[in-house]
Amino acid sequence: MSDRSGETILAVDAPTKPEERPTTRLTYQRRRPPVEGYSPVLTPDNALLHELSVGRLRLEAKGGAFKGATNNREMILHILVGQCTIEARGPWGRATLRNLGERRDVFSGLPTSVVLGPSTEYTIVPTTRALDVAVGSLPLDEDPGRPPTVIRPQDVQVHQVGERHLARMVREVLGGEGPAVRLRAGETINPEGLWSSWPHHEFDANPDLAPLFEEVFLYFTKPATGWAVQKREGLFCTNEPIDDVLIVHNGDAGVMPLGNHPIVAGVDSQVLYVWFYVSPIPKIYARWAEDIGGYS
Repeated sequence: MSDRSGETILAVDAPTKPEERPTTRLTYQRRRPPVEGYSPVLTPDNALLHELSVGRLRLEAKGGAFKGATNNREMILHILVGQCTIEARGPWGRATLRNLGERRDVFSGLPTSVVLGPSTEYTIVPTTRALDVAVGSLPLDEDPGRPPTVIRPQDVQVHQVGERHLARMVREVLGGEGPAVRLRAGETINPEGLWSSWPHHEFDANPDLAPLFEEVFLYFTKPATGWAVQKREGLFCTNEPIDDVLIVHNGDAGVMPLGNHPIVAGVDSQVLYVWFYVSPIPKIYARWAEDIGGYS
């Protein structure tokens, strides 16, 4: 079994200094041809982001293992399709996590994810023909020294949010109650022709929070030729304003502003988007009788 170097992922997850970043930075990334190994998608080095990095890790069983390290960041390995074993070690000790991942496509079941804290070295070994992982990470000022946390399908909180044209399913993987310190992640599925990410959360109406809010969507459609319409209106974390509408396709990715970012599935398409975000005020889904509209 051959080993892949972890240098690529280390470089992506340790962004350059702000003054070294390009003056033109992305807010949207069209799908690119798959590349085996780690590929950055939207990061502080290429997009209007300060801290949040999102990428894709694609492995084939015949290619062997992938090695990486989190350094000073907390990371989620969000398994899109395929299955793997992860070996991790850090100040807390060693762990071998087996049989991770249970679905053939993102629409067919709930996801499996692994949360890694700072100062963790890890090796990912695919155990199916192919493995596709969405990787999100953020820096932490303090290392809580936690061992890896596995979030299996039965641990995912599923919410049916909204009514009529706003009805959708939310799969909450990392919510405001952890287990990550800052990173939040999940999936939302819109049936054909229906909207989500509306109404906006209360904190979306406070522009003073814009420098502290970062969010990235990864889009997937069913069928693969499907589409959706994404509206964006508000402020990015750089305080740059945005007011646009995008036609999004399978495998695309976008940076969301603080403000409004509703999305509607095409008339013949389901859309699933994986979301990663950081915010001083987390999204909290309905728990009590007074929580009308899907949020508390």
